[in-house]
Amino acid sequence: MPIQSLGRAWKSSSGAAGSADLENVLFAEANCVTATGSDEMLAAVRPRLPVKTRFLGYGHRVSFGFVAREVLSDPGARRVVTNAAEDVVAWNQLGCLSPHVIYVQTGGELSPDKFAGLLAEELEQREQTEPRGELAAEHAAAIASRRSIYEIRAAHSPDATQHWCSKDSTAWTVIF
Repeated sequence: MPIQSLGRAWKSSSGAAGSADLENVLFAEANCVTATGSDEMLAAVRPRLPVKTRFLGYGHRVSFGFVAREVLSDPGARRVVTNAAEDVVAWNQLGCLSPHVIYVQTGGELSPDKFAGLLAEELEQREQTEPRGELAAEHAAAIASRRSIYEIRAAHSPDATQHWCSKDSTAWTVIF
């Protein structure tokens, strides 16, 4: 059987990721299973696979992006900001390719701080149409704690640090 990819996620009636009966049938027939998710989820899937089945697991990652100065000119700069926001919000901001840091090269028509401001505007709009899902309390607390550090930095040295964030939630944060 050739390697096949199942590009669709599903939830069981209980709300848990996957459906054990369906997964068992698929796992028994597949010669390769690719899974993305938390390290705990990956650790739970591997022992359920037949010994002959190849397993490619992609767990928790922190990704980054890079924006070259050449793409920071009109009219393309706005599209680059939109693309960056799409990458950030993908997979509830927890995907292995959802960047947590974006490096923006200087020397383009759009400066890095202006890029950050536009990204904040785009993320604010995205939160209205594609809201981030629920977050565990400990993750929300970590975001709030980290934000407070940058709020203080921005208040004391606004030329060196700028800060944008979602109102009344931890849905998104942009730091320059």
